Amino acid sequence: MSPRTGIRRIGFGCARITPSLPHLKALTAAIRHGIRVFDTAPNYGHAGASERAVGQALATHFQGTNDLDRDDITICSKFGYYRPVEGHAPGPDSVPVGNKEEGGLYYSLHPEVMEHELKGSLARLQVDALDILYVHNPEHVLADIVLRHETGEKSFSDDVSLQAALREEKQKMRERLVHTFEALEGVVGSGRVRKGYGVSSNGFALSSKEGLHLSLAMVLDAAAEGARRAGKETASLKAIQLPLNLLEPGGVMVAAQAREKGLEVFANRPLTAVSQGGLYRLVNKAALSGEPPGGYMEACRTALEVFNPTSLFEGRAEKELTEEELETREGCRIIQDLIRDMNRQLTSFTSTETYTQELERRIIPMIASTFESLDEDAADALQAFFVKYGEMVRYHAAMRAVEACKAAGHVLGGGGGKAGEPLHEYALRWSLDKVPRQLSGVLVGMPSEEYVHEAVRVASTERGGES
Repeated sequence: MSPRTGIRRIGFGCARITPSLPHLKALTAAIRHGIRVFDTAPNYGHAGASERAVGQALATHFQGTNDLDRDDITICSKFGYYRPVEGHAPGPDSVPVGNKEEGGLYYSLHPEVMEHELKGSLARLQVDALDILYVHNPEHVLADIVLRHETGEKSFSDDVSLQAALREEKQKMRERLVHTFEALEGVVGSGRVRKGYGVSSNGFALSSKEGLHLSLAMVLDAAAEGARRAGKETASLKAIQLPLNLLEPGGVMVAAQAREKGLEVFANRPLTAVSQGGLYRLVNKAALSGEPPGGYMEACRTALEVFNPTSLFEGRAEKELTEEELETREGCRIIQDLIRDMNRQLTSFTSTETYTQELERRIIPMIASTFESLDEDAADALQAFFVKYGEMVRYHAAMRAVEACKAAGHVLGGGGGKAGEPLHEYALRWSLDKVPRQLSGVLVGMPSEEYVHEAVRVASTERGGES
């Protein structure tokens, strides 16, 4: 246990948690197994679903047993990304995140937004105070300028102008952070955040050459200035959070530097890596047998046959077909082309998440716009194809994750990890071995009781090293 904040070696990363029964059972199992750090955010899930789940699970446990009280738990949340209250304009200094039509998400570092989000977090978590409140990815204020450069907008004709623009925007970001940190000093002083504030940033793990890199030195300097403006001798900055995994090891040095400065340091995404433009799940359960799942080619052939436009109206001349039948025949051709395209894409997915995004954004809308309804045989054939396709995606994504780890220099056995252990166990041990020198703890996503049991087992059998 950390001597200053009670943060243990493994924590519960709640990004994928909702108040559903399986997730509540996972949270309860984590508490029962001794996990005491819970990290969430208002933008995790719809309408603060993750925070509501954590609040519900903890409140139920506190009411039902005397073996645990509020001081035993470290509750962390964040602010930065938010959705404006319906009917109200976005808060000060807000910038849209992605496509506004896809959810109305905004980003702001402004103290007014922070205060509003903190109030909502406390209500959803059913507590009077957080332990740590993180500024969530402050480098997001630079995202628009980097995106405009990457998409070739005329605003930036060369790297020199981009770097000049970034320097100017980073200076503005620093001033915003100073203003925010000053306000956070007041929040900590009020008791609504008990142990201090922090910064959770993907930018900490990036090279200084990257546009979205966030400098730890700059954050420390801004925190010190914010404290001075608030009339305090020392800053209440107590923790940072950054991604650290087999394919994103760049944060190790930053983590060590932060530890030397007396900060708590948490690694997130130990099993989910963003590398070379792809999202990798460092889990290879789908590929442990070494053989791809069966039945895919049969399901593919069946679907192609069911949607065969030639056999559908065999023996009839085109001029004999009604307008509706012609549309049906064209729809069948579209579905066949879709199936063939998907088959060509099969090995390109680095994770099931990227496939799910493709399914939701392109494939399902395409099918819906092609056919108003499907008969039972066609619907069954298409459903069977998608089930088998999903299994194949999981298999190939797992194999790609293993190959990416090998390419990054990790010596893996047949099962993924050393001596044949599963890749997710090897990956989690790799992160846990950074405790306590570089890390205070590792935040693990555990959306089911099975995940909790596996993470606890790995953490219990491999004590923190000094690597």
